[in-house]
Amino acid sequence: MTLEAAMAYINQWNYTQMPRGLMRIRRLLEALDNPQKALKFIHVAGTNGKGSTVAFISSILKEAGYCVGMYISPGLMRYQERISVNGEEISDAVLIQYVEKIKQATAVAFENEPYEPNFFEITLAIAMLHYQASGCDFAVLEVGLGGTLDATNIIDAPEVAVIMTIDFDHMAQLGNTLGEIAREKVGIIKTGAEVVVYPQQAEAAKVIDLKCSEMKVSKHAVDLQMLRPIGHTLKDQSFDYKMYSDLSIAMLGEHQIKNAATAIEVTEVLRQKEYRISETAMRNGLMRTVWPARFECVHTDPTVIVDAAHNPEGAALLAANIKRYFPKHRVHFIMGVMADKAYRELVVNVMEVASKFYCVTAFSDRALSAEALAGYIQSVGGSAVACVSPQEAVKCAMADADDETIVCAFGSFYYIGHIRAYFGR
Repeated sequence: MTLEAAMAYINQWNYTQMPRGLMRIRRLLEALDNPQKALKFIHVAGTNGKGSTVAFISSILKEAGYCVGMYISPGLMRYQERISVNGEEISDAVLIQYVEKIKQATAVAFENEPYEPNFFEITLAIAMLHYQASGCDFAVLEVGLGGTLDATNIIDAPEVAVIMTIDFDHMAQLGNTLGEIAREKVGIIKTGAEVVVYPQQAEAAKVIDLKCSEMKVSKHAVDLQMLRPIGHTLKDQSFDYKMYSDLSIAMLGEHQIKNAATAIEVTEVLRQKEYRISETAMRNGLMRTVWPARFECVHTDPTVIVDAAHNPEGAALLAANIKRYFPKHRVHFIMGVMADKAYRELVVNVMEVASKFYCVTAFSDRALSAEALAGYIQSVGGSAVACVSPQEAVKCAMADADDETIVCAFGSFYYIGHIRAYFGR
């Protein structure tokens, strides 16, 4: 089997064509002798901050000497980014090997079924096989969609379940109120797990508290009142959290020190469970965490920032960080979005700091066209042009910039990686 054939097999079933549920992933993993049963998990759900927090936790555990599988969704440029062990992506050869094994198992287990496993279910099965074969001590999983019916929720109670901030996203699948969305997210909370919770809006907090009570689990709150920013540059930032002074991370944006605080809380819970994680390992793990396209500076003169903010809360955080880091600069935004996202709210949330928009069509059949996006921005009083490609948008935005202008690309994961690649990232 070639890599192209393997990817064609993985992509053959679109999740939107199939009923949601855990029945297919359960049957698939059973046919593979349940590799997930050999693993211990940290399970992370929420609307924003999941990926960064997964990266922080994985880095800390690696620095503590553990073998760590990291599972993220989506990747920026390559499918293989989704599945890694101690920072090393799954190789093409190993990926093909597992796809062949899954194809054989599926042919028997789903012989008389109307649907075979979809993209996300096959991907998770590959990850579980790879983490088991690699002898991982922990697998840190990012929930893909929601929680209750997400394929990652096939696992038994994790060592720690983490609920990051909950906001409006994927409403067609998860619900139209914060309470409905929260009920999907808290499905990862199971009896036997410890739970770390990021501060929430009241409606979501109520749902989380009720679920923790129902499952009889201990809740550990991230206390942002004990978080004290110290300073920041375009290379790093420092902060204090609770009893820990002068912590540093290489990731930018005030939201990232909050995500780091969440990772510290997870570390403390694991210590209480008698896992050995020294303060040095925690500090080094935080500082060595690299997570692309999260308020990432990829170029100077002019400054170019790349941020995968793709929902209203993420866009609001992006605008706040621009005000914090570049209070006196004009901003040329490069923007590409999915048509089924709340793109109008994204525009509104960054409009205050925007000078001009360079619109692109992201690489997805769900993408909103550059022309439609530019037309909407113009209809609400913004300055916008449609560009034929991300590369053209970068060239135009940079050519129009001066010493008091920054360029910021944001929106869909389905084009952001190409902006980074333009700058050799």
